[in-house]
Amino acid sequence: MTVLLLGQVTIRPAPTGDLARVVEIDNAGIAERVATFETGPRTTQDISSWLEDGQPFIVAVDNDKVIG
Repeated sequence: MTVLLLGQVTIRPAPTGDLARVVEIDNAGIAERVATFETGPRTTQDISSWLEDGQPFIVAVDNDKVIG
């Protein structure tokens, strides 16, 4: 696993345990309609395939909290 440190923010691969927070962040963008054309909120089941599709799925973490 490769981890990138940027000041206090860590960039790392996302494990299954991060999905709920990723959904929370993603759904905030959907509700505000500033970053997506999605029209409905997602669930952890909706994005769980992101961990298995062979594409990089990374998160930004600050003080043990996923922030992006």
